[in-house]
Amino acid sequence: MKKIIINGDKKLKGRVSISGSKNESLAILCAALLSTDRVVLKNVPNIKDISVMKNLIENIGSKITSSDNIIIAPQIINHIIKSNNVGLIRNSILLLGPLIAKRKKAIIPVPGGCNIGSRPINLHLEGLKKLGVDIKVSNGLVSAQTKELRGAKIKLGFPSVGATESIMITATVAEGQTIIYNAARESEIQGLARFLNQMGADIKGMGTDTLVINGKKELSGTEYSVSPDRIETITYMILGSFPGNEIRVENTNKEDVCEVMQTLRDMCVSIENERTDIIVRGDKDLKSANIIAKPFPNFPTDAQALITPLLCSAKGESSITDNVFPERFTHIKELRKMGAHIILKGNKATIFGQYKLKGAKVICHDLRGGMALILAGLVAKGKTIIENKHYIDRGYENYIEKLQSLGTKINLFNHKL
Repeated sequence: MKKIIINGDKKLKGRVSISGSKNESLAILCAALLSTDRVVLKNVPNIKDISVMKNLIENIGSKITSSDNIIIAPQIINHIIKSNNVGLIRNSILLLGPLIAKRKKAIIPVPGGCNIGSRPINLHLEGLKKLGVDIKVSNGLVSAQTKELRGAKIKLGFPSVGATESIMITATVAEGQTIIYNAARESEIQGLARFLNQMGADIKGMGTDTLVINGKKELSGTEYSVSPDRIETITYMILGSFPGNEIRVENTNKEDVCEVMQTLRDMCVSIENERTDIIVRGDKDLKSANIIAKPFPNFPTDAQALITPLLCSAKGESSITDNVFPERFTHIKELRKMGAHIILKGNKATIFGQYKLKGAKVICHDLRGGMALILAGLVAKGKTIIENKHYIDRGYENYIEKLQSLGTKINLFNHKL
């Protein structure tokens, strides 16, 4: 299996164009199955998770053509998903709603995804039950059926992105009105709502924690361009924040990354906004920060691993607390191999800064933690070798080429190092 090799400690400068959102694309691919006509999707990233989802959709009968755009001819022939690929991506649970809406029944393996701690699907299933779906979970399978989907008032115990998407997709074709209280507000939720509305859905309250959905009998085809990926944006913003670096992050949306932008500014990072571009300069010594990862619009859990290498370079003592996924710290032991001084207690990591990172052989355990190791390798002195790159392939398009364009010494090798 290929490994990533990095010769770090280089000053980086250049520009990076942000790809389409991974999470928004995955939800929209599932929602497109509700259409009675073809759907054309633009700006969908060419990454592993998208390939897996396309395979799942083709397995239930739909036809997908991919070139610059993705064209979907929605058709659901088979209500049973048998593919082992379900275990690879958590978003596969979003197929449940369209299957039930079109076939009145569905059987799907319990989904997988990154190893970042417990992520139960109970909020998804409880929401669908309130929409009139009978659900049983047994032997690793979710079996669901309904006589009729009907609107309901649903209050989520936690503003889960996935559960909000699952309920919203299904409710668009349910009889009557659905109201989701304590809904997630992330940009991918807003993008999914815009896409569904373009297909003829009636969703109000985008960007708030209360979504009102008036069900329609059917939705029609449309053409839609996926929004920029906010976590990829944050990744390159953090890379530009290391002292001596300067990166222009192009074709993105600053409104999606406000909390991270403010955190970096508080750390003395220079940030300018020019329309759809963000210019980041690490031209000063970094200050420490105390970060708490919480649901949007707060600091995102997906960014807590990414910013950890930056905090290793900051002066003084910093901390990161993850209130979303308390076990999402598998990258810490790998950073320690590189010389990082980090104490982990429960869901809080305390980082002691200004310890110079050194190249080492490290292992990816999840998507964002894997990219955090790349960021660490780029600033570390010496050679870093990263194994299990398939985790990073799941969520970052052309990341090797993009990083090389900034002047990094990063390459892939498939022989034993």
